[in-house]
Amino acid sequence: MAVLGRFGPVSASEICARTQTDKVTVSRAAKSLLSRELIRSRTDANDRRRTIYALKRTGRSIHDRIVPIALAHEARLLDTLRRREGERLSRLLDKLLHRTDAAPVRRSALSAARSR
Repeated sequence: MAVLGRFGPVSASEICARTQTDKVTVSRAAKSLLSRELIRSRTDANDRRRTIYALKRTGRSIHDRIVPIALAHEARLLDTLRRREGERLSRLLDKLLHRTDAAPVRRSALSAARSR
């Protein structure tokens, strides 16, 4: 839901790439979200083998309620770090992301940690 909320509509492959999650896990999650009517799916017009997922109104509502809670939790965790620790954490995360070619992560809280 987080990937769909931020980047959607996207394919299962894109979700796997952005989250470093295997296809089986993404497929099970999509099936569960579809059955709960939180997301919808459609066949990609350019590649009939791909399914594109998007949040439905209810899924968007849940996503929009959860994001501020998650960001506040992240900020509380980062508040425990001193300025230099936050900077070091940011450098280490950048290094890991570069190494794994993972999708970019939300930087707002990390930027705040750098300024401490």
